[in-house]
Amino acid sequence: MRELEGLQPTALLAIRFAPMFEGTRRSDTGYFHSVVLHPDGSGEDSWGKAPLQDIAARFGVIEFKTNDDEHRRVMNKLRTNTPENFEKALEHAREIIRQYRQ
Repeated sequence: MRELEGLQPTALLAIRFAPMFEGTRRSDTGYFHSVVLHPDGSGEDSWGKAPLQDIAARFGVIEFKTNDDEHRRVMNKLRTNTPENFEKALEHAREIIRQYRQ
């Protein structure tokens, strides 16, 4: 989305989960998901555009923060751990974005 639409990607970091979601897997930093940010403050992921609170709620998160550096760190880790898979997934994402956002 950054390449094709110019939207800023960021990580969502959990601060607090709803009681039934406290065991949800996340990194030591609290990373649980990445989105792109729209100028109006909403986020967008593969489920579409929505308020950031709604996106976080899908993961049981009731308090969170955003962090651009953490998003870059996660993407770099994916890129270096499995470069072939990362490139295939990135190209697939580009195709989907081109198909459904035009």
